[in-house]
Amino acid sequence: SNIEFTKYNNIIQESFKDNENLQEEDNIKKLNNKIEDDINLKEDFGNYFQE
Repeated sequence: SNIEFTKYNNIIQESFKDNENLQEEDNIKKLNNKIEDDINLKEDFGNYFQE
């Protein structure tokens, strides 16, 4: 449903917002963690990423 996709989209937008406020070294570390989280989210919301 659109609600789940919107929830996912908001999480991604917050990730980028958070990263803007981090110093470079911490940013890289946190971004790597978020990439892993994003991969897990994409698996959870896999239906929305199928063409």
